[in-house]
Amino acid sequence: MKREVKNNAKILINIAQGDILFVPSEDDYPRYLQAFLLQASVIEGLLRESCNDQNRKNRVSGLKAPKMFRQAVREYRVSKSISKSQFEKIEKYIDFRNKIVHTILEKSSRDDLEGNVNEHYKIGSEIVAFLLK
Repeated sequence: MKREVKNNAKILINIAQGDILFVPSEDDYPRYLQAFLLQASVIEGLLRESCNDQNRKNRVSGLKAPKMFRQAVREYRVSKSISKSQFEKIEKYIDFRNKIVHTILEKSSRDDLEGNVNEHYKIGSEIVAFLLK
């Protein structure tokens, strides 16, 4: 993966982490949500970039860059050797991300958004660390 991509990912993750660190209380839910959504975008970008790198390295012709988050995860699983538990962790993260992203405008309160953003943000932090190795 290009150094520039890794550096940009680290900068964005630091911004997301800062959003959480400066929250006065856990009731300030929008900041947790904002940090989670930024983190999810970084993870998706890292997965796509890694798949593209692998395609270039293997000089695989005819493979297109993944268009969807889940497709990027599956291609990453095929192109790299990651454990089943790591794959399942990423899949769980994507399921939660999709639930948030695809229903965010229909929800009116923190309780309506179902799920624990903090818990999934921590899972995302582990995923980012793994992807940036």
